[in-house]
Amino acid sequence: MMVHLNLFMPEIDKDLRNKLVTEITDTLGKVMNLTGEARESLSIFLDTYKKSDLAVNGHFLNGGKGRKAVHVIEVHGTIMPHELKKRMAADLTNTYCKVLGLDKDARHVVRVTFMEHSAHNIALGGVMLDEMHLARK
Repeated sequence: MMVHLNLFMPEIDKDLRNKLVTEITDTLGKVMNLTGEARESLSIFLDTYKKSDLAVNGHFLNGGKGRKAVHVIEVHGTIMPHELKKRMAADLTNTYCKVLGLDKDARHVVRVTFMEHSAHNIALGGVMLDEMHLARK
Protein backbone atom coordinates (compact mmCIF):
# COMPACT_ATOMS: atom_id res chain seq x y z
CA MET A 1 0.00 0.00 0.00
CA MET A 2 1.50 3.32 -1.03
CA VAL A 3 0.68 6.41 0.98
CA HIS A 4 1.40 10.08 0.37
CA LEU A 5 0.70 12.74 2.99
CA ASN A 6 0.25 16.46 2.49
CA LEU A 7 0.49 18.51 5.68
CA PHE A 8 -0.90 22.04 5.53
CA MET A 9 0.32 23.86 8.59
CA PRO A 10 1.77 27.09 9.97
CA GLU A 11 5.49 27.66 9.48
CA ILE A 12 7.76 25.83 11.93
CA ASP A 13 11.53 25.66 12.30
CA LYS A 14 13.61 23.11 10.38
CA ASP A 15 14.44 20.88 13.37
CA LEU A 16 10.78 20.59 14.32
CA ARG A 17 9.87 19.83 10.68
CA ASN A 18 12.41 17.01 10.59
CA LYS A 19 11.17 15.60 13.90
CA LEU A 20 7.56 15.78 12.67
CA VAL A 21 8.36 13.91 9.45
CA THR A 22 10.27 11.22 11.37
CA GLU A 23 7.54 10.77 13.98
CA ILE A 24 4.74 10.65 11.40
CA THR A 25 6.67 8.13 9.29
CA ASP A 26 7.13 5.95 12.39
CA THR A 27 3.45 6.29 13.29
CA LEU A 28 2.28 5.32 9.80
CA GLY A 29 4.75 2.44 9.74
CA LYS A 30 3.27 1.08 12.98
CA VAL A 31 -0.38 1.58 11.99
CA MET A 32 0.13 -0.01 8.57
CA ASN A 33 2.64 -2.68 9.76
CA LEU A 34 5.29 -1.43 7.35
CA THR A 35 8.95 -2.34 7.67
CA GLY A 36 12.15 -1.54 5.79
CA GLU A 37 11.52 -1.07 2.08
CA ALA A 38 7.78 -0.67 2.52
CA ARG A 39 8.37 2.43 4.66
CA GLU A 40 10.22 3.90 1.70
CA SER A 41 6.91 4.00 -0.20
CA LEU A 42 5.67 6.66 2.24
CA SER A 43 6.08 10.23 1.11
CA ILE A 44 5.33 13.25 3.23
CA PHE A 45 5.02 16.78 1.86
CA LEU A 46 4.80 19.71 4.26
CA ASP A 47 3.12 22.80 2.87
CA THR A 48 3.50 25.66 5.32
CA TYR A 49 1.82 29.03 5.25
CA LYS A 50 2.06 32.28 7.14
CA LYS A 51 -0.77 33.21 9.47
CA SER A 52 -1.69 36.03 7.10
CA ASP A 53 -2.49 33.41 4.44
CA LEU A 54 -5.21 31.83 6.58
CA ALA A 55 -7.85 34.21 5.30
CA VAL A 56 -6.99 33.26 1.72
CA ASN A 57 -6.99 29.54 2.44
CA GLY A 58 -9.90 29.61 4.88
CA HIS A 59 -12.22 27.85 2.45
CA PHE A 60 -9.87 24.86 2.39
CA LEU A 61 -9.03 24.91 6.09
CA ASN A 62 -12.62 24.47 7.24
CA GLY A 63 -12.63 22.21 10.27
CA GLY A 64 -16.40 21.76 10.27
CA LYS A 65 -18.68 22.40 13.26
CA GLY A 66 -18.19 26.12 12.69
CA ARG A 67 -14.46 25.94 13.44
CA LYS A 68 -11.46 26.47 11.22
CA ALA A 69 -8.84 23.74 11.08
CA VAL A 70 -5.42 25.34 11.15
CA HIS A 71 -3.57 22.06 10.53
CA VAL A 72 -4.76 19.68 7.84
CA ILE A 73 -3.27 16.23 7.24
CA GLU A 74 -4.32 14.90 3.85
CA VAL A 75 -3.74 11.16 3.43
CA HIS A 76 -3.56 9.94 -0.17
CA GLY A 77 -3.60 6.17 -0.59
CA THR A 78 -5.43 3.18 -1.92
CA ILE A 79 -8.88 2.33 -0.58
CA MET A 80 -8.55 1.40 3.10
CA PRO A 81 -10.89 -0.29 5.57
CA HIS A 82 -12.83 2.12 7.78
CA GLU A 83 -11.22 0.79 10.99
CA LEU A 84 -7.73 1.41 9.57
CA LYS A 85 -8.68 4.98 8.64
CA LYS A 86 -10.09 5.61 12.14
CA ARG A 87 -6.95 4.30 13.80
CA MET A 88 -4.70 6.15 11.35
CA ALA A 89 -6.55 9.44 11.92
CA ALA A 90 -6.35 9.07 15.71
CA ASP A 91 -2.67 8.07 15.72
CA LEU A 92 -1.67 10.80 13.25
CA THR A 93 -3.51 13.42 15.28
CA ASN A 94 -1.89 12.20 18.52
CA THR A 95 1.60 12.19 16.99
CA TYR A 96 1.12 15.57 15.33
CA CYS A 97 -0.15 17.19 18.53
CA LYS A 98 2.63 15.61 20.62
CA VAL A 99 5.40 16.88 18.32
CA LEU A 100 3.92 20.37 18.00
CA GLY A 101 3.02 20.59 21.69
CA LEU A 102 -0.73 21.03 21.15
CA ASP A 103 -2.78 20.16 24.23
CA LYS A 104 -6.10 18.31 24.29
CA ASP A 105 -8.09 21.53 24.10
CA ALA A 106 -6.32 22.52 20.87
CA ARG A 107 -6.88 19.26 18.99
CA HIS A 108 -9.93 20.62 17.20
CA VAL A 109 -7.61 22.66 14.96
CA VAL A 110 -6.19 19.46 13.42
CA ARG A 111 -8.12 17.66 10.69
CA VAL A 112 -7.20 14.41 8.95
CA THR A 113 -8.77 13.82 5.53
CA PHE A 114 -8.48 10.77 3.29
CA MET A 115 -8.18 10.92 -0.49
CA GLU A 116 -8.50 7.39 -1.79
CA HIS A 117 -7.21 6.48 -5.24
CA SER A 118 -6.98 3.31 -7.29
CA ALA A 119 -3.72 1.40 -6.88
CA HIS A 120 -2.93 2.15 -10.54
CA ASN A 121 -3.10 5.93 -10.02
CA ILE A 122 -0.96 5.74 -6.89
CA ALA A 123 1.54 3.57 -8.77
CA LEU A 124 1.79 6.29 -11.41
CA GLY A 125 3.40 7.93 -8.47
CA GLY A 126 4.35 11.32 -7.35
CA VAL A 127 3.48 12.75 -10.76
CA MET A 128 -0.26 12.52 -10.19
CA LEU A 129 0.01 13.69 -6.60
CA ASP A 130 2.38 16.53 -7.48
CA GLU A 131 0.03 17.66 -10.24
CA MET A 132 -2.85 17.67 -7.75
CA HIS A 133 -0.79 19.80 -5.40
CA LEU A 134 0.20 22.24 -8.15
CA ALA A 135 -3.38 22.49 -9.36
CA ARG A 136 -4.43 23.56 -5.88
CA LYS A 137 -2.01 26.52 -5.80
